[in-house]
Amino acid sequence: MNGLTESYMLFFLSGFHFLLPLEWIGRVSAADEADPELPEAVLTGLPEGQDSRPYMVTVECGEQKAGIRAEGITGLVQVLKEQIWELPGEVKSQMNRYISAMALLDGTEGGRILAYVLEPAGFQTALRDERGVD
Repeated sequence: MNGLTESYMLFFLSGFHFLLPLEWIGRVSAADEADPELPEAVLTGLPEGQDSRPYMVTVECGEQKAGIRAEGITGLVQVLKEQIWELPGEVKSQMNRYISAMALLDGTEGGRILAYVLEPAGFQTALRDERGVD
């Protein structure tokens, strides 16, 4: 972080765009190549659909380590602090405690992308075999 921008990885999952601070990304791999002992982050409120999520993003935040399945990895983006809005307390709940903020990003062809900033401290995790995933 240089004071004005922060680096994030932008990815797509269940119809939504998400941002993860680059410093928390441990690895991105094919989902079937991920460590079977890696607990998966359970992002409540999002539809399941593991077959359409070919990527596994390994998140490492302090002692916490978890995998997030993704449909697509858009890439690395620089986000200005002015583009990020913290979620108001009235919007936060047990269902979305893994989201800390939202950002409005420039998209292709002059469009805009609304992306949610993930907060690993809010992740619930489950082992892959507990979720019925091979």
